[in-house]
Amino acid sequence: MEFPFLLLPIMVLFLPEVRKTNSRGIAILCTLVCGYLFLVTYPSDFRAIVRNLQEPTSQDWVNAYGGYEILANGTHTIFLYPWMQALLTIAAFGSLIGLICSLVSSSRISPAQVSVRRLSWKELGTLLAPFTIAYTLLLISRAVTIASLGGYYVIIDRYALGLLVVALICLVRYYQERIQAQLPLASILMVGIMAVFGIAITHNMFSFYRAREALAAELRAAGIPDTSVDNGWDYNMIVELEHADHINTPDIELPAHSYVPTPPLPAGTCPMFWYDKTPHIRPLYGASSDPDACYGLAPVPPVHYSRWLADERGSTLYAVRYTAPPKP
Repeated sequence: MEFPFLLLPIMVLFLPEVRKTNSRGIAILCTLVCGYLFLVTYPSDFRAIVRNLQEPTSQDWVNAYGGYEILANGTHTIFLYPWMQALLTIAAFGSLIGLICSLVSSSRISPAQVSVRRLSWKELGTLLAPFTIAYTLLLISRAVTIASLGGYYVIIDRYALGLLVVALICLVRYYQERIQAQLPLASILMVGIMAVFGIAITHNMFSFYRAREALAAELRAAGIPDTSVDNGWDYNMIVELEHADHINTPDIELPAHSYVPTPPLPAGTCPMFWYDKTPHIRPLYGASSDPDACYGLAPVPPVHYSRWLADERGSTLYAVRYTAPPKP
């Protein structure tokens, strides 16, 4: 479901094909809708994995918060409200059904409507198939590696961008062959909407990174070193590499026996994501978007930052205590 969403500017053009479908297409449509409803409503661990199949479905870079969630405590204010997610879900799932209906249909535009010679599917396959096969094998290898370390067999959205380029070329080629020689103006509008969405998210993430650095500077000015601050796992890894020559992870092969299990955090310490990978960081404070997280605010001012197309109430980072303050 993530792929139709990321390819929405061209996928949405297949929506009208739903009403043109034949009896076989109607049967496929009903099967897909029933399967979708089953996955959404079936009470199991699998439901947690599919995350209700709402767009954006991923919890990686593309999500309802409009940015990568990297803080262990607190979350960003919602970027895509539930009604927006519902609209995107209908558009993405409907577009996928429209594409399938088009595939089972026998309609095709007449050769007279084609004014220029296009690459044949065989020629297109010769250009794109080697890259697609090699890239897919790499993704499978990546998924197996993640699963061997205790994760799920999953392809994260950002890893699939290479395949999405191939899919986009094929979808445009297929649309021009089976439906209409020229892409309609609606596709330009959709490209513009997705571009605004992408630019806003990119700005918001850079703004968030600057705010996180500013908060770390505030804590350093108060005499608190970076090794006593949980500032998000990626920031923590930079700090770790300033004090060690590698990240402490069990999948390091050279040099051998580099990994040393990190002792657990002291009892009562707020949770820290991937603390085992950064043993030099023993958090006393942390960055959070929630001022009431852990043991409350630390004695440093919060940092406000800009978020485009989002509620400004969630545009503040706070330093919070990770351990209970001493009793008077």
